[in-house]
Formats: sequence, C-alpha cells, structure tokens
Amino acid sequence: MVGRLDEAQLAELRTWAESLLADERTELRAAGRGLLLLADEVERLWAASRSAFAEDVSGALAERLGTDES
Repeated sequence: MVGRLDEAQLAELRTWAESLLADERTELRAAGRGLLLLADEVERLWAASRSAFAEDVSGALAERLGTDES
C-alpha cells in the first residue's frame, strides 16, 4: 500500500493535471480533469476527517467534564 498523499504531493498532482488540461489531445484533457476531481476529493476527505476528529474530541471532553448536553 502506498502512503498518504501530503500537501506537496497533492500540489504536484494539481500542477500535472493543469498541464494535461492544456494538451490538444482529448483523452489527456479528460485525464487532467479526472486528476483535479481526485485532488478535490482528497481535500474534501481531509477536511471531513479533521471535522470528525474535532467533534469526537469535543464530545469526549464534554462528557468527561460533565457538560455533555446529549
């Protein structure tokens, strides 16, 4: 299994995708669009993961302090 993409690798992927979008060949432009969609989804999942982690920590802390409203 390959390790997780870091921000620099994701930026490089976007740069590569942008260069493919400028190509005259339809299949390469389509590949560039696909790579951009992939990069967008990776960023969306990172944000969702951070949000879920923050909610978990917040809920656990509230429960531990006895301030949990649920």
